[in-house]
Amino acid sequence: MASELEPLASFPARTHELTYLYNGVNAFNEMANQEDELWKSALFNASIAMSGATYSIPNPQANVHWIAAYYDSSALYFYQNSYLCDNSMNCQYATPAVLLGAALSELSAGKELSIGISDKHKVNMLIEDVTGEDNEDCVMLVGYGNLTVDSVKIAAENAGGFKFTTSKIGLYLPVATPEGDMSGELENVGFKICK
Repeated sequence: MASELEPLASFPARTHELTYLYNGVNAFNEMANQEDELWKSALFNASIAMSGATYSIPNPQANVHWIAAYYDSSALYFYQNSYLCDNSMNCQYATPAVLLGAALSELSAGKELSIGISDKHKVNMLIEDVTGEDNEDCVMLVGYGNLTVDSVKIAAENAGGFKFTTSKIGLYLPVATPEGDMSGELENVGFKICK
């Protein structure tokens, strides 16, 4: 019998509450609530030994983390973007970033949702980096675990809130997940896989 695939690393279980959800990607990009969304410590962090080096989430030099989310007509999108900032808050983006997405139809208080890549999972978690000279975004790792919706409020304007609790989340290369090679599925919906 094949043994269960071990994750390269994992994010510890934790609870987090977003007290402000942006209504649409345009509002999200305007970052009107940014001051309340900057954190000194990342929500999701891990270190992985890869190719003789340590791969860190977030970038080990990052000292500011923007943790925020927005929703559109069909889904909620969560981001942990990290930056290296000086005392004047001049900041440079530092990958990798953590992305999480879930269909609005699945988000109701008390519901437990599985995190993974195939259609049987209700939440996707991607770790994105950049690759090559053109600095294109690419998927480095994917997450598997569970997310419990503690509370959710989708408001007509930029408000609302989302509190969630995650189990320990295992991190895998897209080509070697508990479901097998999922790189084709990701590429079919427009994601590039890091090489």
